[in-house]
Amino acid sequence: MQPKGRGGYNGCQSDPHEQPMTTTVAATVDVREMLCAQAIMVAWKAIRPMPAGSVLEIVCNAEDVKEDLLIWAKELGHVVSAIEARAGDTWLWVQKSHR
Repeated sequence: MQPKGRGGYNGCQSDPHEQPMTTTVAATVDVREMLCAQAIMVAWKAIRPMPAGSVLEIVCNAEDVKEDLLIWAKELGHVVSAIEARAGDTWLWVQKSHR
């Protein structure tokens, strides 16, 4: 018997009828067309008042901004739970750390 879940057993595909994991997003920020420093400040201001474990959804459209947001999240101990490309934009889901 194979356990169900993301990636299935030993990297095999999971059940195609299984529902994807859902995450409740506490806030969304749109940092498209912003410079790196501006995007980080907007994300920081949004995530700062959130309780630990909350998820911030960030939408950006520049590779350098995405890379800087990933570094910012890692340095603060946040977890980037998912990254998805959609129609030229990148969506990041950042779970606030317990720090």
